[in-house]
Amino acid sequence: MYGVYGKLLIVDLSKMDIIEKELEQEVFYEFLGGRGLGAYLLAKMLAPGEDPLSPNNVIVFATGPATDSGLAPASGYGIFTKSPVTGLFTEAYAKGYLPSLIKRTGYDAIVITGAASHPSFITISELGVNFYDAVETWGMDTDTAEGSILNVVGATDSEVLVIGPAGENMIASACLKSNRHRSFGRAGLGAVFGSKNLKGVVFRGGAKAELYESEAFTGWNDQFIRRCNNEEEAKAIKFFSIPSLVTVANTRGFFTSGYWAEGRLEGWEKIVESYRSGKVSAKGLSCHSCLLSCDQETFINYDHCGRGVKGLDYNYLSAIGGLCRITSLEDIVSLVDLCEQLGIDPVSAGNIASFAIEAGLRGKLDNPPLYGNSDRIALFLESVAYRKGEGVIFADGIREAAAMLDMPDLAVHFRGLEPAGFDPRVIKIVALSHLVSGFGESNPESFYLSGLGYGLFDTEKRNNPARIFVEYEDKMNIIDSLVFCRNAHKLIQWENLIAVVFLLTGKRYSAAGLRAVSARNLSTIRLFNLSEVTTGMGDSLPSRFIEEPINNEKDLVKVEELELMLKDYYLLRGWNEKGIPPAGNNNQQLLRRTIQCL
Repeated sequence: MYGVYGKLLIVDLSKMDIIEKELEQEVFYEFLGGRGLGAYLLAKMLAPGEDPLSPNNVIVFATGPATDSGLAPASGYGIFTKSPVTGLFTEAYAKGYLPSLIKRTGYDAIVITGAASHPSFITISELGVNFYDAVETWGMDTDTAEGSILNVVGATDSEVLVIGPAGENMIASACLKSNRHRSFGRAGLGAVFGSKNLKGVVFRGGAKAELYESEAFTGWNDQFIRRCNNEEEAKAIKFFSIPSLVTVANTRGFFTSGYWAEGRLEGWEKIVESYRSGKVSAKGLSCHSCLLSCDQETFINYDHCGRGVKGLDYNYLSAIGGLCRITSLEDIVSLVDLCEQLGIDPVSAGNIASFAIEAGLRGKLDNPPLYGNSDRIALFLESVAYRKGEGVIFADGIREAAAMLDMPDLAVHFRGLEPAGFDPRVIKIVALSHLVSGFGESNPESFYLSGLGYGLFDTEKRNNPARIFVEYEDKMNIIDSLVFCRNAHKLIQWENLIAVVFLLTGKRYSAAGLRAVSARNLSTIRLFNLSEVTTGMGDSLPSRFIEEPINNEKDLVKVEELELMLKDYYLLRGWNEKGIPPAGNNNQQLLRRTIQCL
């Protein structure tokens, strides 16, 4: 095989044992790697109906043929599991230097199952797996835990992925942390780690996958790098900064303000001015082998803040700033930093905190957080992370909190997952992406932001927006399976994907062949999800998006336009009117299981 190893590693935490298995070449030809491989393994290895927080749930790490190849925007990997928030498929993608080390372990995918009898962490390399006691590390914040674990293993050529106190306490919004600034993993990935008593995973290795045409690939990559240095699209990725995005969102009216109450944040200009006045220093950060520097390190030049945050993005600003009505950038940065140390996803944190504020305004809580008050919000988030006081109500997510507080109509979520900050009442295609996404949303950071350049935000003015979305989604499926960086999608066309897949793997696809891979990946995820529910997927919006207009009551999602988009999407995908895909080579068992459930 080329571009991959054809090897799978299974780590059983309960038995402290490992199993190595071969992966057939046909699996890679049909799913490529990354998202496709992760979905395939999750569907194959996890029985329907398993409790996401039980030892039987699995965590799948999957790289792709492009990972660690030296390709400029291809430093990425995916993590896949069954979500404790939605009860469905969930995924997360991370960039940086960790993906190359995961690939260098010599495995295309690593599956973690079982649960350790006590707090533990593990190291994985091409030499094997080592199990360590993490009792002393348990309870540490993410930064401290990273340093402590790396000090124990004594390896300078390693990276570690950890959880914080929120993950240990199996909070629904618990996420993962790596490279001391990359927080990722929505829908409770950190809680799954916590349920397995797994504080962290260290990766290191020296394996290298052989490429089919390494010399030709090097030449192709050199040309791609020159394009990155010269093309306007690449320059836009570097310089289309957070202040610009905040300005666009508030000007167009799709920024979040209050708990999904308005499309513009009063005082948003203060956030933009903080960047432009010199109060904030921001510099670009590049992932391994990438020249785009699209990530940022943001540091507030105030003594009281104490530190900055890396990777501050629009979604964090809209959730912590917009939803909680905070216009002080230093306060936003402080709260994002708190979330990262606790191991809470900042997008979910902003949603939960603003919902709690609304509950307090309705007399449902005794000591609620307050809009604009970062200190009260910080105390509230800590109470959630540690399951203390009224934070217990929100520890299992918005859906459960809304039920406990008798506020289900106010809650905004998709199958239990809180959305990111692009209001579908203004950007209608966002509503479709939430409904058909495998886990409640369609990778908001990459999809929506790159959509500014792709034209997806103007699809209300075009014919058949579902067709435009399907085109975009097919391309992203291949990018997520190789694994590329989604932020570079405008630089990568179908002909580029065809060429690079051949140079990496030796498999020559047509554009239709790659679209078939995308369709197979999507069908696998859809059938997995359908097999986990008994009443269908619930392809509908939160009532507020349909009943409560914003921006002077002119923006609202009409039920008929949503139904039309969904109908068109199912038709274009070849699914039936209930959204059930047809049987294929690798999903007949899933289809049978789905039909039985329905």
